[in-house]
Amino acid sequence: MSEYENGDGAQTRPFNLKMPAWPVALVVLVVIGCGGSGVSGGLSSPVLESMPAFQREILKDGEVTFPELERAFFSFLRCVDEAGPWQASGSIRPSGEADITVQWGAHEPSSVDDQLLDEAQSRCGDEYFMLVHGYYEPPAPDDEDIYSGRLSRQIFECMLERDVHLPHVPESQEQWLATVDELDTVGQMAFRECEQQTLMESRGS
Repeated sequence: MSEYENGDGAQTRPFNLKMPAWPVALVVLVVIGCGGSGVSGGLSSPVLESMPAFQREILKDGEVTFPELERAFFSFLRCVDEAGPWQASGSIRPSGEADITVQWGAHEPSSVDDQLLDEAQSRCGDEYFMLVHGYYEPPAPDDEDIYSGRLSRQIFECMLERDVHLPHVPESQEQWLATVDELDTVGQMAFRECEQQTLMESRGS
């Protein structure tokens, strides 16, 4: 079985979404980073006129809402999906981050296929998505304390999944730090991973 072949013989390949200035994770799910700093007062007419018509229509009022971001993202995704012998699917969150997968058919993708995919994502991104995503301003994250309540228990359960057993669920950052200080290196690394995971999930990432 190929390293990209799943159980039914289809080929799943990483999708390298070329989005300058935004982080991309080269795994089966490609992660597009958060949006930019917002339009801030609107764009001048010359700037708007230089944009592709689809994105100009969204940006002309000086604001990018999440429904508009979704519209741009799924237009981009549909464009990519229709451009070659693959199936592109994905989702986008209010944080501005998105997951994308590209599913190939049963044949092993060639270097020509890879080039076609690169060209499609570049062309479709330019046409439908890159500017809208760059001007989108995500909502401010919640200020919920991850070291108490349900999020503290989430860290605790995450650590259990990594075979790190604590005597109780700490209920403050001070308690967590004191508890972690008693752990070995493996336990401390597990805490950092679970802490980061819980923080990202609490912010809708």
